[in-house]
Amino acid sequence: MLHRLLIAVFFTWMSCAVQAALILDVTGGGSEVACGTFCGSTGDAFGWAFTVSSSITVDGIGLWDGDADGIGPDVSAALWVDGGALLASATISSSSSLEASAAPGGWRFEDFAQLVLAPGNYVIGSSFYANTPTAYLSGTFSTIAQITAIEGRSVPIGTGFARPDQTFNNFIFGPTLRLADSESTVPAPATLVLFGLGLAGLGWTRRKKS
Repeated sequence: MLHRLLIAVFFTWMSCAVQAALILDVTGGGSEVACGTFCGSTGDAFGWAFTVSSSITVDGIGLWDGDADGIGPDVSAALWVDGGALLASATISSSSSLEASAAPGGWRFEDFAQLVLAPGNYVIGSSFYANTPTAYLSGTFSTIAQITAIEGRSVPIGTGFARPDQTFNNFIFGPTLRLADSESTVPAPATLVLFGLGLAGLGWTRRKKS
């Protein structure tokens, strides 16, 4: 009976082990602010540049929603080679799927076809308006091991949505990317072993009492 339970636990673990992961997530310490005078009426782009050290596969782009209550007007978001070609884009809205963050709030996500990012430099950006969406300014953040965040980026006021090539003095965490499931982390096998031993002990205790 016990071995059947352990087998069932193993396959349940295997089915839920793969979890979505973000290339960058905010962790706290910043302030949620409106774009205000930094943004024109045309939805200027802000974002950040990063380096990929070893290939990763991504399949979605997300926008920060600090109160998890919607983002206002629809927002354009995109990924480019730094100084080069557009690689992926999406329109994100208040009805886009909400994924959890390490900080209060979450990320509104839209999918795109899986895309392999080879080692090199990239930039990600999203459109911002005077009042919405709000940005998470100067917060602490964490990244996956394969990327390094370089700097904040923007476009000149009034440019609208375009690749942000101008250095900005803060990281504005409008957008992030999601790793494809095949690249997401899973619990270490030791976790399963310990869980199995715990169940075995539980079964032994129950037999002893019966």
